[in-house]
Amino acid sequence: MDLRRMYFCRYGTEGPAGPVVMSYLQVARKLYLPISTVYYGLKRYEQDGLKFVDRRKTNFYKTWKKQIKLKGALKDYLLSYEVLTDWAPYNLEQRAKLIAALGV
Repeated sequence: MDLRRMYFCRYGTEGPAGPVVMSYLQVARKLYLPISTVYYGLKRYEQDGLKFVDRRKTNFYKTWKKQIKLKGALKDYLLSYEVLTDWAPYNLEQRAKLIAALGV
């Protein structure tokens, strides 16, 4: 997705916004994109000062890993199909007791 192309279609220039040439719907149809993609993409492009910012570098994926409470073998055990089906009728308190019985 080229934000400059969307911006050019919308305003007719690559510089600061001039008068609107096309609506978001017209731009979406011309570029074969969903209207929400055009709308939010152009809003983000304008907020970033008319330049593309690669958000993949700033999504803080490493900090998401720190927030994971269950790891390793316990996670694999609790998410296994057998345990999920066996524990389906139990409420949260009963499940907590079963996990405590595992030594966690």
